[in-house]
Amino acid sequence: MRASPLLLAVLCHVSGQAHGRFEVPFGNGWRFHFGDDPAGPGSGPNECGFEDATGAACSGDVEENPFRFTEQDCMMSCCYDENCRFWTWLHTRCLHGGRATSCVPSNGTEVGGFRATAPPFIRDFSFAQKGFDDSKWTQVATPHDYSINQTYANDPADPWHGFLPRNTSWYRKHFHVPDAWRGQEVYLLFEGARQYTEVYVNGEWVQDHASGYTEFTVRLDNVSSLAYGEGVENVVAVRTDGTYGSGHWYEGGGIYRDVRIIAVNASAHFTHGGVYVNPESDGRSVLLSAEVESSSTALRGNVTVTVELSEHNGTVLASGVLGVYTIDPAAPPAVLTYTWSSGLPRLQNWTLQNPHTYVATFRLGDPGQPWSDTVRVVTGFRTTRFGAKFALGGVPLQLQGFSHHTSFAGVGAVSNPRLNLFRVQTSKAVGANFWRCSHNPYEQHLYEILAYTGVLAWDENRDFGVEYQGEMQTLVKTHRNHAPIVLWSYCNEEDCEKISQTSAAAFRRIADDLDPLRATTANNEYPSNIDFEYLDVVGFTHAPNSTFETSHADYPGVPLLLSECCPCSENRMDSRTFTDCIRETNQPGTFSYVGGSTGVWTLMDYFGESVKWPFVASAFGQFDIGGFPKAHAWWYRINWLAKVPATSPSRPLISGVAYVARVLNTWTEPMGRVNGSVSTLRAAMYYDGAAQPTAAADVNGFVSWPAPPGSVTNVTIAAVSTTGEILASHSLFKPKPTLRLQLVIDVPSVSTGTGTNLYLDGRDMALIRAQVVDSDGVVDSSATGNVTFSVAGSGRLVGLGSAPDSHLHQQGRVMGLYGGLIRAVAMVTLDCTSPNLDLALAIDSDHAPLEYAVSCPPSPAGVTIEASSDSYGTASVTVPVSSDPSDHPFAVARANANLRTYTYMDDIVS
Repeated sequence: MRASPLLLAVLCHVSGQAHGRFEVPFGNGWRFHFGDDPAGPGSGPNECGFEDATGAACSGDVEENPFRFTEQDCMMSCCYDENCRFWTWLHTRCLHGGRATSCVPSNGTEVGGFRATAPPFIRDFSFAQKGFDDSKWTQVATPHDYSINQTYANDPADPWHGFLPRNTSWYRKHFHVPDAWRGQEVYLLFEGARQYTEVYVNGEWVQDHASGYTEFTVRLDNVSSLAYGEGVENVVAVRTDGTYGSGHWYEGGGIYRDVRIIAVNASAHFTHGGVYVNPESDGRSVLLSAEVESSSTALRGNVTVTVELSEHNGTVLASGVLGVYTIDPAAPPAVLTYTWSSGLPRLQNWTLQNPHTYVATFRLGDPGQPWSDTVRVVTGFRTTRFGAKFALGGVPLQLQGFSHHTSFAGVGAVSNPRLNLFRVQTSKAVGANFWRCSHNPYEQHLYEILAYTGVLAWDENRDFGVEYQGEMQTLVKTHRNHAPIVLWSYCNEEDCEKISQTSAAAFRRIADDLDPLRATTANNEYPSNIDFEYLDVVGFTHAPNSTFETSHADYPGVPLLLSECCPCSENRMDSRTFTDCIRETNQPGTFSYVGGSTGVWTLMDYFGESVKWPFVASAFGQFDIGGFPKAHAWWYRINWLAKVPATSPSRPLISGVAYVARVLNTWTEPMGRVNGSVSTLRAAMYYDGAAQPTAAADVNGFVSWPAPPGSVTNVTIAAVSTTGEILASHSLFKPKPTLRLQLVIDVPSVSTGTGTNLYLDGRDMALIRAQVVDSDGVVDSSATGNVTFSVAGSGRLVGLGSAPDSHLHQQGRVMGLYGGLIRAVAMVTLDCTSPNLDLALAIDSDHAPLEYAVSCPPSPAGVTIEASSDSYGTASVTVPVSSDPSDHPFAVARANANLRTYTYMDDIVS
């Protein structure tokens, strides 16, 4: 719909003189078209200008692009590179050739293409034109992944990306620019769009962006046709080419991360990512800097740059002056640095057990006058040192953690703070104190959640090579304030092979220039493709004991990490047992001269890399694609958590969990051997309350008993002390024949440490567990059939997920049971809490599918999810909602840093 008279009045209300910085939500009211512009000539593979060069022998400036795992990825990444003249691909290996490449016919088996010149980019798309009729396009809110709801298809040429078709699609958004912003610098901030993004404003091409993982800004105020005021509408059109990527996993498609519109004072403002508080501090002094620039000649003179440090409750602890900036639009951005020691109170150190964070507020302008610009960052202060073991605040730690990919049931590549809080709390519940961002930068909100909950992080660049220095620069500059990050990683595995020394030297300079005290690393194969002189820490991927023994003998002073390991795959309803794979592949991380096992592959399953049809999700996770635990999760809960002393500085901040006992089986007929896991040396077993002989647990904590008699209806395992005292127990019951559908709120929930209410910010997310239970609430893991879902109240159904080989639409209304369970994802549709919603209402021409309100209703309706099944009846549950700031996921993360109430794993039966 178009702007109403009320909204025009709001525009007039905010049309006075603008001061300072305005960040406004820009995710609502997008119009979406699945597929490329049929009227435009396109920019796909038939328009890249390649002649067939299959089997050709080429020479010149040819180099590897090893992170292109399919022919399509190899070709399209060359297509969009105007300097690329040649590509060839064979068995996941990709080569690109530059302007000096020449080719002659040969008898090789590689497929490829050659072009003497790169054709010009196509810019005259009809979809980009301001007057194009998009009234029948689908209205969506970003973040939005357009690939996840497509139809699965077996494609032998591409087994990596979840068997979902990849394509090019378009977004358009109609908007107004407040008249008060005239003369200001106005830009869009995209946190991520997949893969090659072209942005047009009012039909005029403005900018391209070639990475799906780095955030980027798009300047609007210097677009000649940009109109200001309530009477004139602008249109931004975004073409996202997701037909290719750089990952060998499901990467999603479209504008899959947040978008904001930002206005700053053009005469003087902080650059994007320009304010810096170095977390490397013992609390006595702090290094700060601020990068300031001017893009307008409207004002001249000097402005003061100040900083204020406060607690989250607003208590100001100290303030200081960084310096004075002289306004000069002809000069490059100026960086003002300041070492803050005088007047600074002794600050609390950020540790795993006390993840204390502060708010630093940078201001540009003179006190008593309207601030020209204000930027706030959350940070913490700690000292780090990598040696034989990593030391945090001078205390040696044993690092242990998981690698991750972002996709999840029902939502694909889209994430949000509540979902990531669930992931972080679940990683702590299985003993992790470390989070590896594999193989790319993540959303800003994740690092803030890690800071609040006390989890260290490895932050990883995606594309490695001298031509990708901009990506590394964006990563470091925009993430360097986050205290949990202790390592910058250049690359992952095969990616590290690309001109390793030249690239590593360039990436090292970027890290040292922008963040001089944080360590650098890479997830290397052995032998390392990167010289150790460019790495502070050497990470090895999937390496046996001998790799570390040899490396340590040759380079005894080089810190080592087992940075990726342990792909001990199983689907949730597989064998339900432990194998030696987990212990043996983790073993190098326990060596006295290795910092730890920091990248177990992976915490949760993800779409793609299943490799074999009909499976569309991987099986590497300790939890499945819907976040339900597998048997392997209990290995980590026992060995990484329960067996770690409560006083250990390496233990994540989680109370209790001194002892663990778990029956690993699900109930089957007939019941085979009963498998269990305990954190003690011995275990007891009871069949219908009758004691069986106790058994010794193996080194993994695994224990097993013969199959019980057919008449048995429950089995109980107990972790027992050396004197026979029961320290923990768990029972598995045979389901009764009368079954019903039940819905359980897993997020937000006390049981997952994720709060109790959804926050009315238009994007908060609930995870609902649909399960089939008997009259006593016992889950029947053998239950099958489809369940239909709907959502009412202040929310919408986002998606559904279950089995790793399910081919039902992830964002439909129907999903099949797997192990008696289905994951449903719902999201709030009302936003009455985000800042500057009055501006958002005035800026957006369309106000759907989200509802913006400048004030929250006194008693907002909750989000009601209903499920029905022909076999198991109907069930419903309502997730409460709130506008109280204490229910914001960040506030919940701070309040639940000590994970006292996590019972989620104990609650899940299958």
